[in-house]
Amino acid sequence: IQEIESVLTGTDLKINSDIYSVIIFQIDEYDINSKVKRVFDKSDVTRMLIANFLKEQLNGIGYIHTIDNERIAALLLLQCDKDSMYVKDLARKLVHAVNKSFYVNILFGVGNMYTSLLDVSQSFNEANQVLEYNMLKPKNKVLCFSEIPIVQIGFYYPVDLELKLINLVKTGQVDEVM
Repeated sequence: IQEIESVLTGTDLKINSDIYSVIIFQIDEYDINSKVKRVFDKSDVTRMLIANFLKEQLNGIGYIHTIDNERIAALLLLQCDKDSMYVKDLARKLVHAVNKSFYVNILFGVGNMYTSLLDVSQSFNEANQVLEYNMLKPKNKVLCFSEIPIVQIGFYYPVDLELKLINLVKTGQVDEVM
């Protein structure tokens, strides 16, 4: 962390905070009102305007970074009295303001909150996973990483069958196990 702070000394970034979280905003290709497909490219003025708008709306509690043609990340620098509900509500308000001002559909994903700057990458990955999950299961809209259901992949064996399998393996009767 000392290396990061020494590098940031020469920049205009002040990222000392109690809590860090990442929100990723994805600009949808369709206009909300007309459903006309929009074509985004690297010089898209709308994306730059949205990024600047988000920066103004954050009012000093975060930094904006354009990831690619469709995605913009916000690194939030929060005080310890904020919780995940605050971040989710902030993201909703930002999306509503962008939808109202620019007539574009914005999807978003919120990563978990962390107390270490080193964990920002984890929050970023979680926000990405939320967006991916929402693309795969559009009916199950989740906003935060903590809302993604955990799927248990495993098998249930009754205790007596489990003990029988263990004993067969211990005695070397592999053919019986199969």
